[in-house]
Amino acid sequence: MKDKKHKRKLNKKRAIVATSAMVTSLILIVALTIAGFQVMNSQNNPVVLCNREQHHNEVIENNPCLSKDEITALNQSGKTDKRIAFLTFDDGPSSKTSELLAILDKYNVNGNFFLIGNNIDGNEEVVKAIAAQGSKVFVHSTTHNYTDIYANVDAFRNDITATVTKIKQLGISSPYMYRFPGGSNTSYIDSKQFTAFQQIVHEIGMEYVDWNVDSGDASGTSPDAKTIVANVMAQIQNKNYVNILMHDAADKAATRAALPEIIEALRANGFIICKLPRGIAIPQFN
Repeated sequence: MKDKKHKRKLNKKRAIVATSAMVTSLILIVALTIAGFQVMNSQNNPVVLCNREQHHNEVIENNPCLSKDEITALNQSGKTDKRIAFLTFDDGPSSKTSELLAILDKYNVNGNFFLIGNNIDGNEEVVKAIAAQGSKVFVHSTTHNYTDIYANVDAFRNDITATVTKIKQLGISSPYMYRFPGGSNTSYIDSKQFTAFQQIVHEIGMEYVDWNVDSGDASGTSPDAKTIVANVMAQIQNKNYVNILMHDAADKAATRAALPEIIEALRANGFIICKLPRGIAIPQFN
């Protein structure tokens, strides 16, 4: 009798052990299956841990404000359903460029800097800082001397390529956007010259762009920040696409003071602030 009871207890213990082993095995199998799925999923949708600046730049580069199709449509019609704004700064770099970059960084946006080649000399680290912030480095000229730049096709080509070379020597991608000093409709260029100049810009691998909102910060009246903001606000109301002309120079304190309010006003009016994408061809005066 005792032997039978002992056997029952022993069999019961064995059954419990076997059941526990089976449960443990099942748990292990399920865990391994889940882990394997997560590994496969992470390969398809990797989770990237990065600092704020890296993430910010990746978002802008991988999710452009305008797709290629939207850029094509915009070039053809001059219109877009989105409200897009480009902050552009001519004539830098300067001793105060860092202040503009600090404002842009505070608002987590980027600008588009059209540089004068001669101003790069001695300000190489400033140009690198523009690129590091995520803003675009473009070409405005080497001398900003209209008579020299527009003297003939060779002078024009040499003026552009000299600045392109300086930018590339700093390890920055070759600029793909050009802004004519004085705009493409400047009186310093006749129609025959312009056709040749336009061809040179394209041969170098660039587009040219003008502006459709003038902040007025370079006018002879030396406007204060309040006036600059008012100038911009008056010109954006009936537009979905705005390219705002401002200037980067040490004496443009009013521009730097106005910039935060301009950014806030653009956002309040539904604008997305972007970097100029490759292939955009408006606004062009000529």
